[in-house]
Amino acid sequence: MPRREPPPGDLDELTRLLMAWIGLSMRISHVGRGGVAESVRSMTDAGLTMAQIASLHVLMFEGAKSVGDLAAVLGLSMSATSSLVQRLVEQGLVSRTEGATDRRQKVVELAAAGRKLVERLLRARQRELRAGLEHIGPETRVDLQRVMRRIVEELSARVGEQQGATPDAAKEPREPEAEE
Repeated sequence: MPRREPPPGDLDELTRLLMAWIGLSMRISHVGRGGVAESVRSMTDAGLTMAQIASLHVLMFEGAKSVGDLAAVLGLSMSATSSLVQRLVEQGLVSRTEGATDRRQKVVELAAAGRKLVERLLRARQRELRAGLEHIGPETRVDLQRVMRRIVEELSARVGEQQGATPDAAKEPREPEAEE
């Protein structure tokens, strides 16, 4: 029995297609370039867990947060988040200070070393994505660019409504900077 074509805009089909594209771009990018291995190597070299990497990304794109707010974003307990933050402080990737109005509240902020690490991870991921996109024809790239711009605008507006501001992640993408 032939597969039925899903209706236009079907979320399950869109999700399936995005996952397929991610998988294909990861496979394409590793051919002669380092690709996914570069991202994995960067994370492994840093000795970080996925939760720690997620924390660094949250702090990079959303700015300083209380330990409680960071726990809420990550979906972790206060205890787990406090331990996670302590390990990041010990590695010099974040700083933790007392809150301005409540000394019991601890505020976590990305340190310079943490920012450099996240930037390195983002550059590696940009190279992986670019390598996958290089294999798409020019007309398809133009269509994809138009659609992706609309997606970013719509999601940025939604995030802005929820958080009262537009996140840095929604700003115009920039070329990866050369590693020093």
